[in-house]
Parts: sequence; C-alpha cells; structure tokens
Amino acid sequence: MSEALLSGKKILVTAPTVYGKNLANLIRLKEGIAIEFPSIKTYIPSDLSFLQTFFQNINQYAGIVLPSRTAIEAFFKAYQNSDLKIDWQQMDFYALGNDQNYLETAFHIKVAAKPTETGPNGIIDYLKNHVPHTTKPFIIIAPKVIGIKEPNIIPDFLKNLSKAGFNGIKVEAYITETQNLSKQPYLMSAIKNKQLDIIAFTSSAEIAVLLKYFTTTELNQFKIACFGPYTGQNAIKMGLKPWYIGKKFGSFKDFVTGISQALQI
Repeated sequence: MSEALLSGKKILVTAPTVYGKNLANLIRLKEGIAIEFPSIKTYIPSDLSFLQTFFQNINQYAGIVLPSRTAIEAFFKAYQNSDLKIDWQQMDFYALGNDQNYLETAFHIKVAAKPTETGPNGIIDYLKNHVPHTTKPFIIIAPKVIGIKEPNIIPDFLKNLSKAGFNGIKVEAYITETQNLSKQPYLMSAIKNKQLDIIAFTSSAEIAVLLKYFTTTELNQFKIACFGPYTGQNAIKMGLKPWYIGKKFGSFKDFVTGISQALQI
C-alpha cells in the first residue's frame, strides 16, 4: 500500500510558533499546504527566580509534573540559572506524550513512568496503582494564561490528583497568551470564504481563541482535526464537530499520519 499523503490539502496550523513550525514542516513533507497562523504564543519569562524556593526545598515534594515542552524548558532554564547542584535522578518526573522522550534526550532525565495512556489521566492512574500515598505534594509546572479562560487540562488534573489522594501545587512558570487574529486579514478571509480544507488544533486554548473571532458554524465548515482526546473532548464541549481526533497523540508525526490516513477513508 502506498503512503497516505495530504495531496495539496490546505491545513490551518494554529499552534504557537515554538511547536507549530514542526507541525507545519511535517504537513509539507506529506505534500500538504500548511498555513501558519498561531492563535496563541507561549514563552518563558526572563525572571524565574521564584522557582529557587522549590529547588532549595526539593526534598519536600513527591514529584514534578511537566505537562508541556515549554514547562520542561522553563523548569530547567531556571535550574541552570541557579547555583544549585541537585541530583535529579533522585526525583520522580512525569511528562506527557513524546515529551517523555524529550526530557531524557535533552536533559538526561528518565520519567518515573510511561503509562499506556500518555495524557494526564495516565499519570493519575499510575499514581493510584503504583505510588504509596504521601503527604508530600507534587509540583505541576503550568502556564499563566492571558486573554482567555484557562483551559480545563491543569485544573482537572489537580482535581483528579486530589481525588486520588495526592496533593498538587500549581506553579505558573511560563506564559500562554492569545494573539490578535483580527490583524491577520488573510486568515480572516480564508475562513470567511471557505479557503481551507482542515483546521488542525493541538490544544484547547487554540480553539478558544478562534472562537473569539469565528462562530462554530464557520469553523465547522472545515474538517476539524484535534491532536488528542483531551483537545477533541473540549472541542465538542465548545460546539465543534471534530472530523479526526488523534488516538496516538504522543507526537506531531503521529498526528499528521493520522490525518493523512483519515483522508483516504
């Protein structure tokens, strides 16, 4: 069977530039046309000194949850800017999807577990079944969200962590901020005039931003592709009708392959 390709399909990429460039390049490798208009920007603030308190008292915590690539980079940037020497191998780290591998290749940190379900619920299930209850809290490195209501991913994770009998502390160590899409006339025209084939969402925040500018009816004219079940479930809650929801949501490569295969059906 020949490789499934995207064959000139126009695909809107709304992911922040730090991730979106990789996704767009993978789309082009599959002969798709990637149209990049980040709906959010994600960045690390220059001052991360507030993390020093956590580093200095690291033995007081049960583990560290790094739920995104930017969370990983913010955490270790703060550490590298400190004068501390910590043996991180003694600490339990948890990450999502392909970031589990990134943590090891970039920072030589092996995650405490690689659950079959590579999202937040997989971590919760692992803790419930394999980790003794402890009064020590887990640190969750999270974004400060500006411009939209915070998506439910981190709040739900904290709630589920509590239900499982564990404590969590959310530490806002990077920024997720909305972009002003009204200043992008090409994008506004492409959606209003149905000049796209697919919209590829990699997070709930991206969906929330587009819904500030377009109705669900306008967005549902296109094939809506969601990176994984969390994004897909939130898309449905927000009134969209996903055409494709990734099941193997560990990497953008899996996402693009899934979209291309779905087009053949």
